[in-house]
Amino acid sequence: METKIEEKLEHKEDVTQHQEPASKKRRIDDDTSSETKKVEDKVETEQKHTEHAAASTESSKIYQGSCHCKAVKIEASLDLSKTGLCNCSICYKQNRYSCSASPASSFTVLQGEEQLGVYSFGKVAKHNFCKVCGIGLFSKGNVPEMGGEFVSINVHCLDDVDLSGKSVAVLDGKNDTW
Repeated sequence: METKIEEKLEHKEDVTQHQEPASKKRRIDDDTSSETKKVEDKVETEQKHTEHAAASTESSKIYQGSCHCKAVKIEASLDLSKTGLCNCSICYKQNRYSCSASPASSFTVLQGEEQLGVYSFGKVAKHNFCKVCGIGLFSKGNVPEMGGEFVSINVHCLDDVDLSGKSVAVLDGKNDTW
């Protein structure tokens, strides 16, 4: 990834060395700066996810939970210190705090799979909710920048979990900069 940044920076130097009219040069610089910034942001995000994946999973614990009417029950191995508040359009409207089960195989629907409805939009995730009470319990998706397949559990659906006083990461799903 560092090679890509270096290539972008070299490209920027090559572009700015040409004698172009000032307005055209500024537009090229702006476009190149924007591209360089995107690459640098992506490298930073990938480094964060690598650090996140390398972090100890000793703090993971098995949690169980359900929707409001208890028609659907779930279980997952989670490290709640990695809980996030996503600002994508659906999570924002639901004020959804989520924690990803990693690997995705550490998540199970214990009861009521036939009661699950799925709401999909965009390309990132399929949002699963109880068809009886309407509560969104979890989402499944695949985001390579986040490590691939994931199951994101609505922390508010877990039994005996209190997020009061815990620090929570803000995830920028609105701009797809995970």
